[in-house]
Amino acid sequence: HQDYLSANRLVEAARERAAEIEREAHEVYQEQKRLGWEAGLEEARLRQAGLIQETLLRCNRYYRQVDRQLGEVVLQAVRKVLRHYDAVELTLAATREALALVSNQKQVILHVQPEQLAAVREQVARVLKDFPEVGYLEVV
Repeated sequence: HQDYLSANRLVEAARERAAEIEREAHEVYQEQKRLGWEAGLEEARLRQAGLIQETLLRCNRYYRQVDRQLGEVVLQAVRKVLRHYDAVELTLAATREALALVSNQKQVILHVQPEQLAAVREQVARVLKDFPEVGYLEVV
C-alpha cells in the first residue's frame, strides 16, 4: 500500500510539473507571439516608409517632367502669339514697363536686338515723354 501511495504522489508531482511546464510554455508562446507581432509591425512600418519614399521620388520626377513640358508649351504659345506683333512695338512696350520700375534713374541703357536698333532709336522719344525724370536713355 505504501508503494501505491508513493506512486500516486509521484504521478501527482509529475502532473503538477507537467502543468507547470505547460503554463511556462504557454507564457513563452504568448511572449514570442507578441515579439513576432511587434517585429512584423516594425517590418511593415519600414516597408511602408520605403514605399512612401519611392512614391514621393516618382511623384517629384513626374512633376519635374510635367513642369518642363508645361514650360515648353507655354513658351511655344507665347512665341506663336508674339509672332503676330511688331517686334519694335513689343520692345517699346517692354521699355515702358521697365522705365516705370526704374524711373528714378537719371541715365538708362537699353539693349535691343541689332535689327531693331534704328527703329527703336527713332521711336524711343514717344516712350521717354511719359518719363521726364529719366534724363538720358541710350539705345545700344
